[in-house]
Amino acid sequence: MKKLTKLASEVSELLKAKRMRLKIAESFTGGLISSLLVQNAGASEYLVEGIVCYSDESKVERLGVDRGVIDEYSAVSCAVCDRMLEGLFYKDEILRLRTSFFAQDDNKGQMKVLDDNRLCTSDFAQDDNKSEINTVDGKMNTVDGKMNAVGDKINAVDDKINAVDEKKKAVNDKTNAIDEKMGVSSCHPERSEAEPKDLITIATTGNADPASYPHIGFVGARTDDIVVIKKIWLDGSRVENISKGAMAALEIMRGILLG
Repeated sequence: MKKLTKLASEVSELLKAKRMRLKIAESFTGGLISSLLVQNAGASEYLVEGIVCYSDESKVERLGVDRGVIDEYSAVSCAVCDRMLEGLFYKDEILRLRTSFFAQDDNKGQMKVLDDNRLCTSDFAQDDNKSEINTVDGKMNTVDGKMNAVGDKINAVDDKINAVDEKKKAVNDKTNAIDEKMGVSSCHPERSEAEPKDLITIATTGNADPASYPHIGFVGARTDDIVVIKKIWLDGSRVENISKGAMAALEIMRGILLG
């Protein structure tokens, strides 16, 4: 644990020096990476969020991992680790695009489209004399127009999520250097030019239980120009396997930050 604590301290200082932001999605490491980092002063300067998405449902709901990918490759796979990294990396952008407010406080009861894309109708007028609810005339066209606008925004989000760089650029020399140094797998998905430039995302998925198979895990990192996913063997006790995953994540971060 002393080695882990020391490495976490080193990575923490590097993150602050490089002025990077960090998001973490942990499965089999169960929040250990975040816990190690927040023990260091100044973690709020770089740590944006840490998510423990232990179940398949959490990976799907919180990170947008495709259920079909989990069914095809299993949750303990390079493909799922990649989708976790991608979902975490783009999460802010997706939420920004999906947040659409058409609220007007003009006391005339305009239609409001909330951030979860639900229509909340407030165009009802209270008749003070008869206490009856009367709908305001002439709103249907407004509703249709705003529903179409929501549909356009959802399509824009889907296009952004599914967009693949047409140039299919090769993995750059920086990524290859890290691969050679750390022995990582050749799992380098294509990246979008719209990615933020100061963000690192970390994801872990694996099976830490020595009593069940497979005895492997995947630890990945993503930046604007690097995607690294490392396969590790989890052949120790549960505690040892969890620590091994955290160590791999910290080592990958250190390699990227020093590279």
